[in-house]
Formats: sequence, C-alpha cells, structure tokens
Amino acid sequence: MDNERAIGDCVLRAEAVRRHCDRMENEEFPSSEPVGLARALAETAQSLSEFLVWSRNQPSYNNKTAQLQIRAIDGIIKWLFEPLRYCEGAVTSKVPWSLVGPLQRLCTQLLPHTVLILRPKWRYNYTVLMSDIVTIIRKAVAPALPPKTLDKCVGGLNSQLHIVSFPYIERRSVFLHAALSHEIGHLVAEEFIRADKTPMPKAVLDRILQDVANDKFIKPLFKHAEAARRLRECAEYRKRAIQELGSDLVAVDILGFAALFALDAIVGMGNLDDIPSTRNTRYPPRRQRIRIMLHELEDYLPGLVDPNGLQSGTPKDCVYILKAYQERIRELEIIAGSTTDQAALKGDKVVEAAYQWLDQSLNALSQHVRSRCQGVSEVSFGQGTPRGIDFWQKACRLAHSRLNQGLPPNTDDDTKVPPAPATFEAIMNAGWLHLLSKIPARPSDVAGIASFKDQHGRAERLTLRALEMSDIQLMYNHWGGGQKV
Repeated sequence: MDNERAIGDCVLRAEAVRRHCDRMENEEFPSSEPVGLARALAETAQSLSEFLVWSRNQPSYNNKTAQLQIRAIDGIIKWLFEPLRYCEGAVTSKVPWSLVGPLQRLCTQLLPHTVLILRPKWRYNYTVLMSDIVTIIRKAVAPALPPKTLDKCVGGLNSQLHIVSFPYIERRSVFLHAALSHEIGHLVAEEFIRADKTPMPKAVLDRILQDVANDKFIKPLFKHAEAARRLRECAEYRKRAIQELGSDLVAVDILGFAALFALDAIVGMGNLDDIPSTRNTRYPPRRQRIRIMLHELEDYLPGLVDPNGLQSGTPKDCVYILKAYQERIRELEIIAGSTTDQAALKGDKVVEAAYQWLDQSLNALSQHVRSRCQGVSEVSFGQGTPRGIDFWQKACRLAHSRLNQGLPPNTDDDTKVPPAPATFEAIMNAGWLHLLSKIPARPSDVAGIASFKDQHGRAERLTLRALEMSDIQLMYNHWGGGQKV
C-alpha cells in the first residue's frame, strides 16, 4: 500500500463529501436538520483528511503503523458519504413538507431533545432509524479525532437525530401519514424495553424446556442448544410485540382515531391472523393490534368511541359525520371481537409462550405510554366528559365547516383576530372524518374514476394547505409574543 497516494485519495474523497454538502445547502428543505447534518458530515470528513496530513508530517510517523490508520480513516470518510442520502431525500420537493414542522413539534413535546428528518424510501414501508445518527457519527469518528475537534464538527447537532421514512408512492397521501405517529412511538416503546425487568414466568420457561426434552427428533447432544435457541426466540417475539403494540398505543394517544384508521389502511390487505414469524419480521397479528388500539381509545379516550357521549356531543349539523365514523368503528370492532388470532398464536408453542409472557407487561406498557403522552396532544385536552369529547367536537367542526365547504381546516373560528390555528392532530382527524363522510371508498364504475381521484386529491391538498397555514399562524403568534418557536 502506497501511504502517500492513499493519503491523497482520502483528501480528495473528503473534498467530494464537502462539495456534495455545499450543493445541498443550495437546496430547499422544510427544516434545518438536513442542512445541519450535511454540514457536520462535511466538516468531519475535512477534519479527518487534515488529521491524516498532519500525522504524516510528525517526526514520530511510522510508515507501517500508519497503514492501519489510513485504512481506518479512509473507511470512515467513505462511510460519511452514506448518511447524505437522508439529507438528499429530505428536500422539499420529495416530502409532504407542510407536515414536517407540526410533526417535529409533536415529537419534541413527546421526546425533548429529539429531532427528526423526514425522507421518502422506494420500498413500501413506514420506518424509523432507532439509532441516533449523531451518536453513530461520534462513535465512528471518536478513535480518530480529538474530542474538541469532534465537538466542533458535530456540535451544531445538539439533539438526538432520528431518520423517519415513508413510502415515496404515498408522498401526497396525507391521511396515511398519521401513521408517522407510530414511528415516533417506537422511540417511546424502546424506553420501556430498556427499563423492563419483567422476568420470564417459570411456567413459560418450564414449558419450553419440557417441549425440547420431549421432542424425539432432537438428538440429546443438541437439546441444550435447541432450548437456548427457543428461549432467545421467545424473548425476541415478546420484544417485537412490545415494540409494535407500544408504538400503536402512542399513535392513538397522540392522534386518536386518525392513527387507528391510517395504520389499519396501510396493512389492510394483510391476513388478520398472521402470527409472528421471521417471514413477517415477527409482527403481532393485525387483529390483535386493532383490538389493543380500540381498547386504548375506549379506556383512555372514551369520548372518541362511547356511543352515548358521541350521540349527545355531536353538533346537530354533523350527524352525517357521526354516522359514517361509527360505521367504520363498528367494522373494526367486529374484527377485534373475533378471537381467531389467539387461536392462531397457539399454533406455535414458542410464540404462544412469548405472548403469555407479554400479557404480564401490557398494563405497564400502557401506563408508560400514557405518562409519556400526557399533555402532549390536544386529543386528551379539554374539560368535556368523557375524555376526548371536546376534541371530537372540534374535529367535527373542522370537517363540516371547512373541509366540506372546500376550505382548508386550519381554524374553526374565523371571528378571532388573529384566528386561533387548528392543531396538527385536529387537522389530521378532521381530514379522516371528511374522507369517511364525503368521499366514497372506491369509484362506482370506470367512468367515476376521474371524479374519485379529484375528490381525494382535493381533500389532500386542502389538508396539506391547512397544515401549512396553521404552522405559519402558530409561528407568527409566537414571534408576535416575543417567543421564538
């Protein structure tokens, strides 16, 4: 390996990173985080290349040991180019940009010192990068750069930074983007997992060990290894269930029925009773997820599902909205009322054992989520009884008096000066009420496809515009009061 040439190559690669980042600074982004990340990556690459040149000119330079150092730093510089794809995907033209600000504020309220970058991905899936990208960069570079230099490079990124992705094909499908609350919920569920000390019940442990002992197809030499494998698998099934179900609970606690409808729509074509497996990345059965989300609404936000409360609390001119909404809730209740998913779980002994262990943690998981979500979302605000009825009434007014009249649902009271902006959660739920009550589920025939697409497109545009207008009004109100957002 020619050290001199290798150092030169590292310098040129670092310059390529910097040039790419400079081009990105001329792009338009809906938030400052992508540019901040790009700058940090460029400065880190530049500092690494400067460190190599500086080291080469030191009297203690050793050609043999330097090879390892050059190879390691060259690998880091090459890797630093990879996270730029997150920045490149976050440009305004590729994301539902009016959603970014409201989603960011909701995330920061839920998880202080945490920020997001929203970007599309070609694969159809909503995901979140659980690892903080700032921590990843620091750990990768720490062996090569002094702490002060590293702080100078990434010091502008003083919050945890997570990458949230959505399927590119759904860029304008604002109603489905209520599912982004589920992705943020993964960060809350992870808190619970790290603190969870619930031991595996003895009955579950004994059952797995007994099943292995009784399995005649496993040779005695391999029984201990197979028992260990099944125990690990059992723990992994339980962990994945907590991750998904905990995230579902966060979603409905901060976005109400909008999150429930969005999550069901995204996985709506899947088998209701598919049990966890390596094939489906160990997801809990869809039926169970619906059941748990509905139970959370009934127990924590009964104002959104209680028939008597909804009947008496719905404005008279919004009865048609209530009818369409309750019809959809009833459909989901019928799905949740069946126990075929529980029977399916019993078809795999390890999965069944994992979910018996899970049952002991569900109440604690729900309480953790509620304590985290308390005071974060307007869904649970207000003095109305039952809890959530005030939010229901506001969502109805936005759907009826704004969306259904062809107006963006950015406020439900134009008489105030300046008008009070509707919240992110109210706008998203109003959008779903409009979707259910005014837009058919499918075109009636081929001739009606164009009209169907126009209705959907119009509702999406109005909802996205409302998010933009409400966000601008909120920032204006804060700035006018001398408070920076």
